[in-house]
Amino acid sequence: MYEYKYPHPAITADCVVFGVDCSGECRLLLIERGNDPCKGKWAFPGGFMNIDETAEECASRELSEETGLEIEEWKEIGVFSDVHRDPRERVVTVAYCAVVFCETLCGVKGNDDARKAVWFKLSELPSLAFDHEKILEKALTITGFSRTKHLTNLLLGAAVGDICGSTYEFAPCKDYDVLDITREESDYTDDSVCTFAVAKALMDGEDMTRCLQTFCRNDFLRGYGNRFSKWLFEPNPKPYNSYGNGSAMRCSAAGFMAKSKEECVYLAEKTAECTHNHPEGIKGAVATSLAIFYLKQGKDKDFVRKNILDFYYPEWSDFTIDGLRAGYSFDESCQRSVPVSILAFLESADYEDCIKKSISVGGDADTLAAIAGGMAYMFYKHIPERLLKLAYCRLPAKMLEINARFDAFVNIPL
Repeated sequence: MYEYKYPHPAITADCVVFGVDCSGECRLLLIERGNDPCKGKWAFPGGFMNIDETAEECASRELSEETGLEIEEWKEIGVFSDVHRDPRERVVTVAYCAVVFCETLCGVKGNDDARKAVWFKLSELPSLAFDHEKILEKALTITGFSRTKHLTNLLLGAAVGDICGSTYEFAPCKDYDVLDITREESDYTDDSVCTFAVAKALMDGEDMTRCLQTFCRNDFLRGYGNRFSKWLFEPNPKPYNSYGNGSAMRCSAAGFMAKSKEECVYLAEKTAECTHNHPEGIKGAVATSLAIFYLKQGKDKDFVRKNILDFYYPEWSDFTIDGLRAGYSFDESCQRSVPVSILAFLESADYEDCIKKSISVGGDADTLAAIAGGMAYMFYKHIPERLLKLAYCRLPAKMLEINARFDAFVNIPL
């Protein structure tokens, strides 16, 4: 083996692992160091790279040895090479990050040269050893996570409604008292896929059309409508003058993000116009987004009734959910979906009641509940834990990561 005659540094890998539980709160995995240097200090799991492994393999091995957590897929944060970053010798580290969810947070335990392994809330971190504060700042920039306390699970307002209503879309049940919204066969549908795609496009400044196409093509068997399905695979997609309720079920991110009424209208139109450019399709997205925006501003239900239901859908002002049930049937138009969802929210006592009222009218259950769910969560700021756990079990990791990033991006104070 060739021997290099000049001094050269040692290489380490550091593991920045974020964990998100079903409350939506982001945590950071740290170990208490058992050996010098920095004995007793908190640091990222990590260690020296063996001669026969890559830096990424080193990260996986060290994480497993020190915490018991197994991760194979990493995102590189960067290389950190300050000359005096480690008092032992000249050490260059390659830092990686990963995000895990729910049950994965359980069972970590300090091993090897780690006394303890603990999940800390991002808002309550101890001081960190070495240059790990600098590494963390770059990891937060890359992931979009935040140390501040803020309202979490914003996008799950719609997604939980979608999942709860999924089994009733084509098998309506108008008996509120017998509805089971946590059925084993329930799952997310196109409503959730589009909601997260739209949120990602708005948050990351991506092209709405391309983001929807990419996201939905990669999760295709979710019940998309015929025209939307064809649009997904068009090389040069154009809007097709739709007034379907698909524009309203995917737009909640616009209401959460907007800082003014004018911006909310602009963002809502942006979420809809690439497919649903019919005036009623645009109106459905605008009305839904503005309801969420007004509720974020602290407006009450009377304000939403007057400025959303009465303004956009005045012909529905005198209806009630109980009065609608007998004669209402499946309808995929914005005109006959959005006002029903608004009524379900206005008449609700809490988030779950809103979802059940939406489903119990016997229409496009998952979409009605998704539209109403965003409003209900912004108003009540609470989703029952069992419904959140259902969502975290059903939704794929890529959606949950967007959910956590979006919460930090919007940063609605608690």
